Amino acid sequence: MERQEYSLCSAPSLRCGKGTDLVPVCESCETCVLAWRIFSTKEWFLRAGALTRRRFLQGIVKRFDSFNLLCYTERLLRVTQEKDFTYVRSEITYGLSDRDVSSFNGALDPWRLEQDIQDTWWWFAKSSYWTKANYTLHLLKLCDAKLLFVVADLVREQTVLARTGGQLSTSLSVCPQNGEHVFQKGPGMDKSSTAPLVATGVSVVPASFHSVFHINKYKDFIRCLPAHLSKYILALLDRKSLSTCVAVSKCWAFLAKEVKREHVSQKITQEEIVCLQGSCPRGVVSNYAKIVNVTIPRLNKDGNIIQLKDQKWTSKLKEDEEDSLQLAYHGLKTDTVQLEERNVFCGSYNIRVLTDQLDPNRVIHYSGGNLVAVGSADRKVRFLGVLEMKEVLPMLSGHAGSIKALYLNEKEGFVLSASFDLSIRCWDIYSGVCTKIFNGHSGTITCLDLLKNKFVSGAKDGMVKVWDLESRRCLRTLKHNSTIWVVKMNGTHVVSGCDNGLVKVWNMESGTLIKVLEGHQGPVKCLSFDQWHLVTGSTDGYALAWSMVGNYKRCLTAFRHPKAVLFLEFLYLRVISGCADGKIRIFNYLTGSCLKVMRANSRGDPISSFCVAENRLVTTVAISP
Repeated sequence: MERQEYSLCSAPSLRCGKGTDLVPVCESCETCVLAWRIFSTKEWFLRAGALTRRRFLQGIVKRFDSFNLLCYTERLLRVTQEKDFTYVRSEITYGLSDRDVSSFNGALDPWRLEQDIQDTWWWFAKSSYWTKANYTLHLLKLCDAKLLFVVADLVREQTVLARTGGQLSTSLSVCPQNGEHVFQKGPGMDKSSTAPLVATGVSVVPASFHSVFHINKYKDFIRCLPAHLSKYILALLDRKSLSTCVAVSKCWAFLAKEVKREHVSQKITQEEIVCLQGSCPRGVVSNYAKIVNVTIPRLNKDGNIIQLKDQKWTSKLKEDEEDSLQLAYHGLKTDTVQLEERNVFCGSYNIRVLTDQLDPNRVIHYSGGNLVAVGSADRKVRFLGVLEMKEVLPMLSGHAGSIKALYLNEKEGFVLSASFDLSIRCWDIYSGVCTKIFNGHSGTITCLDLLKNKFVSGAKDGMVKVWDLESRRCLRTLKHNSTIWVVKMNGTHVVSGCDNGLVKVWNMESGTLIKVLEGHQGPVKCLSFDQWHLVTGSTDGYALAWSMVGNYKRCLTAFRHPKAVLFLEFLYLRVISGCADGKIRIFNYLTGSCLKVMRANSRGDPISSFCVAENRLVTTVAISP
């Protein structure tokens, strides 16, 4: 009795009939013959043209002499009617040139190919139900989506004919499209078997079900609409759905890509508008300046913070308090100092491009005046004229390694340069002569800072050294456990930041460690401070505010950035930060609000450093990865 449906449960009993393992196959049992047929078909099927493969598949389907096998195949291919495949039928109909290409069989011998097809059809027609089911499943695995649509249409037609009392494999009718009518007729192997030329966009249905108007059942409304309306409809989709539309058809893919380009253009335009407007919120006055009272913690005679007992929270601040630092100092005795605040760099500005050459290793320093010191991997120190907007003489050479840090003092006529060769050199900026050399670090020097006749240096050896510029002696050596990325000094303090996220505050005269500030989750890349306050920036995307008074270690406030904070300055109670997203932001230190956002360049490259002097801000950017 014929099986009602092919089942994998019976697979263990379907084995080769050979009685010995000395030969690979017996070449006579049903299993071995099927395996050989699958192998031989695969040899030419994947290399044949599209029309040849369609013709072969239609011949196979026409030889389904079992209604159960036909129904099983129809259920298997029912997935082609689901929503993900609905509009693939609307692809462009093959033209004459396309048909020539799709019918090209490569290097296959036409006579040999025709013989293999006819022989396979004859073998398939005489095979059992099990063999036909297995061979059909393996054949469908070799088909692409277009062939699966053709087979699914033909199987549905044969199923409808069988259920309505028609004969299987008696006629194949194709919906006319573009004035073409193609017919295939008869169960035999006559020449008419080579006739069908079914395009992917054609729906194959029984002839009795054809519309008298010859209208395709699956109509692509997107392609029928004008291009601007189609793009308007697709633009209403979200990004994920728009990406899915690319796989529908060539027409949809083109429209979806156009819509994506328009989205990108609109985003760039909006960013340009924001950049031109300066991102300055309403109410920010560019020339604002005022003396304000700022809260600071009070110290006792020993220099320690004075704690208050049983202080309750109050919902309102004093009316004369214009800063929110009192909340950060809750539970402490506080005093107030008068400081000047200004909305620096919040107004209009002019831009001068001193050099447009991309250099990821460039380091700069600007101290006011007309010169900008520039160093790079070429081991030379150059000068750019702000007024001339070009390189000016002299060019300083003498280092054996790339330049890693610079400090220019144009008023005194010298520049300090730190190099990969572990040395620090002092140069005369007028004659170009190296006047002093400082040695002492055992790792690459990463940062410099100068105050009068003393300067500090930090290196990858974890050492911070305080130098006397005149005597060339190292006055102090301060230690970290990791690479030093930034160090700054004033008359009484040295502040350094390292790779493990710690910030250390030292007494410059005695070299004693005053406090260690913990709060960053990444390397501290930049810092700036005055007598009362300190701001540090890290690759964790935060600029944190601290108090320089006494041993107070709590973070006062945080300024959030979308990416790493690579450089910053603290000036007139304003925090000026350079971020890896290519933007310069100006924050109000007292309130934490962002007053202005400026973009350094149109590419959005990270801002590696900038220097603020007088009313000028000089920036350099790194190349985005």
